Amino acid sequence: MPFPHLPPLAAAVAWLVVSHHRIPLIPVMNDGKQEWLGKKSPSFPLDFLADPLSEITASWNSQEFDGDTQEDIQACWSMAGLSEAQPVCDKKWSAAARRLAHKAMELLDRDCASGGSGAGVSQDAYVMHLARLSLMLADHHHSSLPRTGKVAKASKAILFANTDSKGRLKEPLVDHLLGVARAAGQVAYALPSVKQFLPSIKRHRALQRRSPEDSFRWQDAAVDKARTLRDRAEKGGAFIVCMASTGCGKTIANAKIMNALSSERDGLRLTYALGLRALTLQTGEVYRRDVGLSPNDIAILVGGVASRTLFEHYADQAAASGSESTQSLLDDGYVVEGGVDGSHPVVSRLVGDRKIEKLLATPVVVCTVDHIAPATESRRGGGHIVPSLRLMTSDIVFDEVDDYDLNDMPALTRMMHLAGLLGARVILSSATLPPAMVEGMYEAYRTGRRCYDENHGLGEDGGVGVTCLWVDEFSCISDTPPDVASFRDQHGAFVAARASELAQQPALRVAETVPVIIPEGGERQDVLDAYAKTILASCQTMHERHAGVDPVTGQRVSFGLVRMANVEPIFDVAQILFRAEQLPGVRVHLCVYHGGFPLAHRAAIENMLDRSFTRKNPDTALSEPEIRNAIDIDPDKGHLFIVLASPVCEVGRDWDADWAVVEPSSVRSIIQLAGRIQRHRRQVPSEANIAILDMPIRAILKPSEAAYCRPGFEGKHGDFRLATHHAQDLLKSDFLKHIDARPRINPPPRSEWRSATSLADLEQSALVRNMLPEEVREPVASRSRRQRYQSASAFRPANFMSYLVWKFPQSLLTGVLPQQQPFRASSGKEVTLVLLPDEDGVLRLYREDGEKGKSLYVPVEKSLRHDVKIDGLYPWKPSPLYGLDHKINSGIVSPAKVALTSVRVPNSDFGWRYQPILGFTVYRSE
Repeated sequence: MPFPHLPPLAAAVAWLVVSHHRIPLIPVMNDGKQEWLGKKSPSFPLDFLADPLSEITASWNSQEFDGDTQEDIQACWSMAGLSEAQPVCDKKWSAAARRLAHKAMELLDRDCASGGSGAGVSQDAYVMHLARLSLMLADHHHSSLPRTGKVAKASKAILFANTDSKGRLKEPLVDHLLGVARAAGQVAYALPSVKQFLPSIKRHRALQRRSPEDSFRWQDAAVDKARTLRDRAEKGGAFIVCMASTGCGKTIANAKIMNALSSERDGLRLTYALGLRALTLQTGEVYRRDVGLSPNDIAILVGGVASRTLFEHYADQAAASGSESTQSLLDDGYVVEGGVDGSHPVVSRLVGDRKIEKLLATPVVVCTVDHIAPATESRRGGGHIVPSLRLMTSDIVFDEVDDYDLNDMPALTRMMHLAGLLGARVILSSATLPPAMVEGMYEAYRTGRRCYDENHGLGEDGGVGVTCLWVDEFSCISDTPPDVASFRDQHGAFVAARASELAQQPALRVAETVPVIIPEGGERQDVLDAYAKTILASCQTMHERHAGVDPVTGQRVSFGLVRMANVEPIFDVAQILFRAEQLPGVRVHLCVYHGGFPLAHRAAIENMLDRSFTRKNPDTALSEPEIRNAIDIDPDKGHLFIVLASPVCEVGRDWDADWAVVEPSSVRSIIQLAGRIQRHRRQVPSEANIAILDMPIRAILKPSEAAYCRPGFEGKHGDFRLATHHAQDLLKSDFLKHIDARPRINPPPRSEWRSATSLADLEQSALVRNMLPEEVREPVASRSRRQRYQSASAFRPANFMSYLVWKFPQSLLTGVLPQQQPFRASSGKEVTLVLLPDEDGVLRLYREDGEKGKSLYVPVEKSLRHDVKIDGLYPWKPSPLYGLDHKINSGIVSPAKVALTSVRVPNSDFGWRYQPILGFTVYRSE
């Protein structure tokens, strides 16, 4: 493939020698005075992003301080007798710089002669990204080389570049600069061929095999369509939307589609990026088991040895019990071609680090998005190098992208833009993708891909445009839209057809709203008591409607989910429920599940619930030891098993519950939770099987504030403030009678949206403002452009807007967007708590302090730990509690053990409440 900008790439490397890093701070003129845009800035001027380099002056790297004296300034320029030791005085350095400068001038002259502006290199985001990558990789590798003998012979008047691990001078500065420049040129010229030197999968029979089950036949149609698009997708890129319903096999379908798009020459290299560690492990095992990939051909990255330890522990338990799914005995006979060739200028500088080799060299990588995010998040250091190379050399699937918080969408959009910029093909995979999100992601990919095509001779004249493919279990269509309006129309037609099909499906999830009766003038505890009472009454009603029969005792048994929005109210409500009286003729078992448990404890709970809510055989759950023992203890009563959970129960759990009770926060959360009801058995209910509490508890405790937020989409004021907090007024009756994805994927025309009185319309409005720029939205004639941007910032500041990366591609040359729009930014300060055994094996509480790699564990057992007692209802818990007692309560303290017993919690000056059944939450002084 042609690569006409290789010489400019070398010139860009020379240009970037002056700075290894993206520009971290930006000078901004405010009332004639230069200020610095830093990390604490609440917003930033959008006009700056159009041409950030024009704002950079000679002073950008040195902030001015009013307190500096003239002597201080002069001291900064004093070399203390080393002026002749500077690189500019060295003949070798000067000769190399002169040679590169002449080459750069030739390229600029050539660009001007062909009608260019002479600034094409510095304005080319693709070239500049690879130039920085080349320079950083060269610098990191060169700095890692062993100390040379030149140091001992060097004059004291020589400047040095670095020191070794023992603090000894390592390399003269001139030698370092020349070595890095030479290596950077080698890396830059070798980048186009790096993919050929990495392993890929070819002729894999399982990925080519037709689906044996009728419910998965849609995959065959999608693969056939993708195969016909292969040539066009190779030339112009591919943007694929996979919206098949949960349980239809999207995970395998995505791999089959990408395999069909991959040429026989290149083979399949695929990155599957997910949001949850548990889901990452599950998806990786699906690929190993169902696709038949060998362990050497797939890397499952979850970001920690503790997660792997837990996964393997429960896999071993399943194998010992005979319940583990067996591997396919069929020899698929596929070929893995390529390898980690140490002779390649790029690969040779990365080999030796097993983690790097896993992410870069393995044909199929299943990982969390956190492994890819550094490609656009890195402002200093070389964290972007390997993720960028992964995007350059493989296609990528973004799974359940609509389940991220709106604050994470800017970072995800940057990743999508970079995927297009580096030539990857992408799949957005989710059954509930809103139109604005799909459109915004398409524009991000399209603008990135356009720049990639221009640098590969496939621009305006030779380009074919981005090939788009839409697939679900009902249909499969493709198009190469010439502009975003055409894409919007085609996507609208696809989701309209999908919505029509969904409307004809049986209503497996039917909801009703339940009033919450609160005593007048009630204090916080009164509100909590009333809320917990309403929850328990709703659980009783649902149990009476939807309980099944235990074949052993003949008693009625049901399994339900109670979803609440936040951990602290869960802790409070759980305490009240444990004190509640038992229901007549029914024994109630309560399990609390949220993110405030130590990792090993949470994994044990998840393992128990995964087994208990697997209902493909309706009676399987009743034979699980925790369930069977609980029933047999009291065989003369019915049994009600309740999971009181935070939003962690909504996504990634392959559960089939009988019913649910929901504290409302968004339509998205209701749809996601509904996906855990009748998921396997698919029995149509005769009465409502989902109870939606009429108000979130936040609305009752603080009636004058926004309530459908954190999580949710309600803003503090303006267009995104709800006029009422009653769910019965905010949810449409048609949606309650048949809960599915239609409100998310196929909203009514924007002119009909009523964001103040409809939760569904509120979400769509927030997504439009987040994902689509002003020019794409419907114009507001009565407002100036400045006023419209100010209005857009009313809900969130400008740094909330996801479209900035593709609307202003030059912003990639700075660190502004990752600085202002970080991925997974915490809404508040968090700390890590660790339970570590004392000499008697009793777990004591510590707080982790200190920098990464130098952690200190400060005992807070007596000062900040507030234990809570429970009684009443019967705890539904895994047995043994941790399931890893022998690894936790014995032996020396190791990093793996610390990770197993650690938990991230909000910081609190007053400490944390703790109970093994309830987990951790903050302690608030009365």
